[in-house]
Amino acid sequence: MTYFLGIDLGTSSVKAILIDEKGRVLSKSSENYPLHFPYPGWVEQNPGDWWNATKKVLKKLILNSQIEPSKIQGIGLSGQTHSTVVLDKIFFLCGTLLLDTARRRWSEEILEKLEISENRLPSLYESTEVTGYVNKDGAEESALLI
Repeated sequence: MTYFLGIDLGTSSVKAILIDEKGRVLSKSSENYPLHFPYPGWVEQNPGDWWNATKKVLKKLILNSQIEPSKIQGIGLSGQTHSTVVLDKIFFLCGTLLLDTARRRWSEEILEKLEISENRLPSLYESTEVTGYVNKDGAEESALLI
């Protein structure tokens, strides 16, 4: 049997679901992470908290479902909207004004006004495109490799 994993990185928690090839839900799990308010009107999060919560959720899913992780054939991801995450000197962005959703590309006009080079932004993909694979370290940390 083939299984699929869905992970939603929300504003206050990560939620995950494991389904079989017929769409039957085998297991669901969620884990909260903190919001930080360093100044009035500001909200920040630590991306490390996202990863730690995701690892906990995945371990729970695998344990509760008792499936062999190697049978998971696909992972779908969704994330927070209207958030900008800046890590080091690279921008990571899920629904900001930098994205021209109608044209499905980065907004040249906004990038120009903000003096942001498009080559500093991640590539854009359609939801059905394969964009990567789970590496060995990630699989070991998250119980996807047993």
